[in-house]
Amino acid sequence: KKWQHSSDGQGGRALSTFVAAGPYTTADNLDFQPFTDLLNVVKLKQPDVVVLHGPFVDARHPLVAEGECLIEGDNGEKEAVDMETLFQYTISMGLRRLFEEAPTLPTQFVLLPSLADGFHDFVFPQPPLHDRVPRGVHSPFFEGERLFALDLPGVDGVAGGGKRVFCAPNPAL
Repeated sequence: KKWQHSSDGQGGRALSTFVAAGPYTTADNLDFQPFTDLLNVVKLKQPDVVVLHGPFVDARHPLVAEGECLIEGDNGEKEAVDMETLFQYTISMGLRRLFEEAPTLPTQFVLLPSLADGFHDFVFPQPPLHDRVPRGVHSPFFEGERLFALDLPGVDGVAGGGKRVFCAPNPAL
């Protein structure tokens, strides 16, 4: 009760949380427009925490299952990529762009993998995504190895340089 609505946390405000689960694209393409739309709402509403549960790159997606992971290259032409590159190009870069466009955004993100993520370990318990996202490191805020911070270049915390994107293992059975 001490932390709820006290001046010690959130300046007396209630904690604002968004929770979303993938897939973050439609079944007919790999444009990830729903993910982009979600990030636009986050930028507008500025919740304290956003929990994103996979699948981020759903292995059951028709195009992914057929090996048709295509992204638009610098020259405007489509090029084939693996599922990990698709994740980095869509999810990681989407988060990076969000923080570049809104550098004072106070929101912290928690990413949870799914057993349906085609680029991640298909084991249980499923490890965090820290090894699948560039520069994933242990979080200094939580002891042990259960939570990882993503050290995205140029994405420092609002006040004091704290991390703003975290990865946790999939705890569901």
